[in-house]
Amino acid sequence: MDYKKLNFNELGFFCKSTKSNIGFVCLPTLAIKTEILLEILYYYEISEFSKFDILKLFDILDLKSPRTSKPVRINIEQVESSLNALLQNNVCSYDNQQYYISKTRFEKENYYKNIITLAREKGNINEWEAFANKTGDVCELNSQIKI
Repeated sequence: MDYKKLNFNELGFFCKSTKSNIGFVCLPTLAIKTEILLEILYYYEISEFSKFDILKLFDILDLKSPRTSKPVRINIEQVESSLNALLQNNVCSYDNQQYYISKTRFEKENYYKNIITLAREKGNINEWEAFANKTGDVCELNSQIKI
């Protein structure tokens, strides 16, 4: 997967900022979080990925539990299980160690695109980038180190 296609300022804002109103870390299942990550990949025209790519994205996001503020640890078996659930729902397909995003799933409505477009208009992405640069959170500068 080509991580250079991702905009980590937008990704960080969407998944971690309270201004995005997503509550990504609070979503009830890893499969839902994974499906949202696939929607994000689709937005950036990334259609092919491995389970290790998804695990790397979760690692870059460095999600913290809202209750304890401790890191939420996700392992490869959990990622594989969530991807299997998405396979059953035709969100993606699998062949020769690679997963492929089902294009029809996100063509009509892309929630990520809508949130990011609105955030750009309001200047929230730039605010997030400044905040993340200071705190070491997910943004272009800090995420390039982890790739």
